[in-house]
Amino acid sequence: MNKEFDFLSIRLTAFLFPAMLIATSLKYGVVYLSIGMGDKSMALTLFLNMTGPALFFYLLELLITIGLFVNLFRLAEIESRWNAASILLMACLISEVLTRVLEWQLSYLEKSAPGQSVAIITSVIPELLRYSGLIVFLAGVSRTRWKMRNGGKKEIDKKGLRIFQRWCACAGILILSVPVFQLVLILTDYYSLELVKWIGLVEAVFCLCMSIPMGLREVSFCQEYYLYRYNRG
Repeated sequence: MNKEFDFLSIRLTAFLFPAMLIATSLKYGVVYLSIGMGDKSMALTLFLNMTGPALFFYLLELLITIGLFVNLFRLAEIESRWNAASILLMACLISEVLTRVLEWQLSYLEKSAPGQSVAIITSVIPELLRYSGLIVFLAGVSRTRWKMRNGGKKEIDKKGLRIFQRWCACAGILILSVPVFQLVLILTDYYSLELVKWIGLVEAVFCLCMSIPMGLREVSFCQEYYLYRYNRG
């Protein structure tokens, strides 16, 4: 058996990747479900809208991000895009800390349009970095799968491409939904809060539905690659 390959990391990645997708979808779903309960407003950022259940999924997502970063770092020599994905996830974790500090500092300042704009824009950065890391990881998966087949003719997996495109669209819309909804509420009024809440909830459900087949495909790849490296031992 090939002792140089980190078999544990690929096995953990098979579990952590789909867990990340599900945790993110549930985090947004719980946030939107709780909006408007006892409050007639929507906070500026995703984190400031979180209640107890949403914070649980937020912390779970952070732990999964750390785990995925560590495992992709260990697998970085196999695929350069996995190394890039690990760097993006590390940047995501750093930006999470900086964003929380910024939100804390802004809470002590008088509310102003520039301050609110900074809070809204910067709050999306960790989400976009995490999302970018997952996409780069999937790009590495595609190239690794091609290498497993001895670098033969590249054939387009139409079903897999459709699943990937739908997941990308759903996740992208969900991540950008909070700043977009903030703009909607600023331009209209808080009577539209209930509509915003249910639109966001529907987006989270769609993202969760797309995350399940996306995650299952990557579990299948990790299992296949595990056996591929084991048999090459």
